[in-house]
Amino acid sequence: KSRVNDLLALTKIEQLADRYPSKLSGGERQRAAMARALATSPKVLLLDEPLSSLDARSAKYLRTELKQIHRKLGITTIYVTHNLQEAEEMADRIAVVHEGRLEQTGTPEEIFFTPASQKVSDFIGAPNILECDYTKTAGQGVAEVGCSGLSIIVADTGRPIRKLAVLPSDIYISATNPPGPEINHFKGTVTGIEVVENGARILVKVGNITFMVESPYHLYETLNLSEGQEAYIILRIGRIRTYE
Repeated sequence: KSRVNDLLALTKIEQLADRYPSKLSGGERQRAAMARALATSPKVLLLDEPLSSLDARSAKYLRTELKQIHRKLGITTIYVTHNLQEAEEMADRIAVVHEGRLEQTGTPEEIFFTPASQKVSDFIGAPNILECDYTKTAGQGVAEVGCSGLSIIVADTGRPIRKLAVLPSDIYISATNPPGPEINHFKGTVTGIEVVENGARILVKVGNITFMVESPYHLYETLNLSEGQEAYIILRIGRIRTYE
């Protein structure tokens, strides 16, 4: 009974001890499943897409709790997911498996910044990767980095940043100059457009850098962009990954 009470407290469901599974919410059922899995004090824990059935808000909250449990117990854990954000947040090391074949293993930074194959690159979203020339603290938790003549604002890590990565789907694009702060707000020229199944891939050259931007089809249709036309892009600070 003491072990059960400890696990209920660890997974924060001690107040639900007398409830039947049918009376639990999705998140509560996941916590109960975790408590059962930990009951035997396993040396290795396998979690197979444990958050896939939850809404985004609940999944984010439970990811934080799972990390806290992992740190406290120190159990080697294999966490299976198709969600790149989950993998980045949860893992010390990531293994990318495609059609039963192990394509690459490494830290989240290694997987993201040095994909070993096109399949790995496609899985992580074919990010725009920029080499950084300098890092300068700008205050208020941000830093300025220079990338091939372009000044970009990122979260300040307190250390020099060697590379940046931005997913094409995380770049905002507009045919007109959008309102708002000028942070990471650049004007460029469209150098290529490829219409794909669910949208379009748009190449925008800003200075010496060509960014790939992905736009859902319903938004792409409203842009009326063509090659040679001016376009504006915005890189959101919270969606820029850094490599030191």
